[in-house]
Amino acid sequence: MSIDTPELTRLETLPTEIIFAIVDHLPVWEIKDLSCASKWLRQACLSTLFRHVKFEFSQAGIEGLNDILKSNVCGYIASFTYEITELLNPEILDFSRFRSDILTPDSYVDRAKDMYDTGHKIDDLSYMDIYETAHSMCTEQCSIVDEGADLILSSVFCALPLLQEVRLSFSEVLEDDGWLLTPDMVVKNEFYKHHLQVVSSAIQRARSAGVAIHTISLLHFELPFYNSWEEPNQGPLSESLRQLLKNVNVLRLREVSERVLEVPSHF
Repeated sequence: MSIDTPELTRLETLPTEIIFAIVDHLPVWEIKDLSCASKWLRQACLSTLFRHVKFEFSQAGIEGLNDILKSNVCGYIASFTYEITELLNPEILDFSRFRSDILTPDSYVDRAKDMYDTGHKIDDLSYMDIYETAHSMCTEQCSIVDEGADLILSSVFCALPLLQEVRLSFSEVLEDDGWLLTPDMVVKNEFYKHHLQVVSSAIQRARSAGVAIHTISLLHFELPFYNSWEEPNQGPLSESLRQLLKNVNVLRLREVSERVLEVPSHF
């Protein structure tokens, strides 16, 4: 009795080094298609497909991190991007506090009118639409932080033997509807402190496990908005950044504000 084996394609008969060279010159979407052609080609594509990965601070992102730990791609990841957002004020969860202290109905009307008068396009969102959006996001954030779900980052970094670079991409929590975000919706003086501490701890633990993380990249880093008469306390941010950059060989900055560049002077 004979067992038929699948016939190799011409591509699969090429030396492995040539396959890798071909894959390195293909756009990502073609590599994804190629990886679906056969198990052998998928294995050849893994090192390129998963050389760089990106996760966000969200329930979906945390689930993705758990999936990474269960996968067979950990040995290929050299660069890790973590997209983080400002933490919303937990008082948003109390509608009466939101209505009286964070965004009053009158403030909502005045803000919408000002935006309209200056020529900005405003989506047709009611006051309650804004509240429900902020409440949903705040609930998700509080769940992650209170349960310590994002602390899984330490386990993930320790499981990536080739990890060399950690990129932190900063984004507004209501980026698509940025005009809705008011200073009182964000935790003041937090300055991404929670995220920076989580990442710092993960990096230190990974280094102790022998993972040679030597590069930190900060992308799109903007300090929270403050009125001209306010004096923000940059101490927490300075300390958080100092811990993050401890023993780092390379620091890369991309699209960061001038105010951020002043922070290292407080180290």
